[in-house]
Amino acid sequence: MKNRTEKPLLTRDDVKKMLGVKSQQTVYTYMQLHGFPKPIQIGLRSKRWIAEEVESWIQARIEASRNDVHKLA
Repeated sequence: MKNRTEKPLLTRDDVKKMLGVKSQQTVYTYMQLHGFPKPIQIGLRSKRWIAEEVESWIQARIEASRNDVHKLA
């Protein structure tokens, strides 16, 4: 039975696929320079991203790019 506060978690490969990148370094660059969400530690050597945070970041980037286009028009 799922806890209602449980949030879907994404693996590194899930995140790379959502972003359309092949390199993990690109994901870390996005975190350092572009405010991409940081992963949470779920084990000694295991990290996961909260899906909702990643989706929100992507949506914000889409909206920002749309706003920039409208300013130019």
